[in-house]
Amino acid sequence: AGGSALPPEPVEALVCALLSAAASVALIICFPHLNTWHLWVLAALLLALFAALLSEGWRELLVELLDPLLALRSEEGKALPGGRRQALRGGARTAAGLCALVALWDIILHPVQQGLLEEPDFEEGPPELWDQSKMLMLRWRPTGEPSEQQLLAAAAEALDLEPAALAARARFPQHRLLLFAGA
Repeated sequence: AGGSALPPEPVEALVCALLSAAASVALIICFPHLNTWHLWVLAALLLALFAALLSEGWRELLVELLDPLLALRSEEGKALPGGRRQALRGGARTAAGLCALVALWDIILHPVQQGLLEEPDFEEGPPELWDQSKMLMLRWRPTGEPSEQQLLAAAAEALDLEPAALAARARFPQHRLLLFAGA
C-alpha cells in the first residue's frame, strides 16, 4: 500500500460535516450561556476558511502543507474491493446521521427547564442544605485518636467558626468519624 491512504469519499466528508453541524447546534441549544459573539466570530472564521478552500490556489497551498503529514492518493483503482464493506460503511453513515437527528429532536422537544441554568439567588442566605444547624461529618486520619475537643477545634477552623459554635452529636472511633452540628 506504500503507506498512503485514499482520501475520504465526498459522501463521508458530507456526513462528517453534517454530524459536526448537528453537534454544534446541540451544544448551542443545551448551553445557551455559551452562545456569545466569540462563538459567532469563530464560526464566521471557520466558514471563511472553508470558502477559501473552494479556490484552487488555497486548496493547493493546503495540500502542500498537509502532504508531509497526511499522505493521500487519489487512485481509486488501488482501493480494496468489497461490496459488503461499502454497504456497511453506508449503513454506518446512515446510523450516525439518524443518531444525530434523534439527539437534536430530543433536545429541541425537551427544552431546558426555566431557571435551571441560572445562578441561585443567595440574598436570603444560603439554601437549607447549607444551614449551619444541619449535621456535618468529620473523618480523621489514622495517625492517632484525637480528643473530641481537638476534632471540634479542627472542624471549627475549617469552617472559620469559633470552637464553641460547634457541638458533637455522635462519635464513632472505630470508623474515625465525628458527627457534629452548630451549637
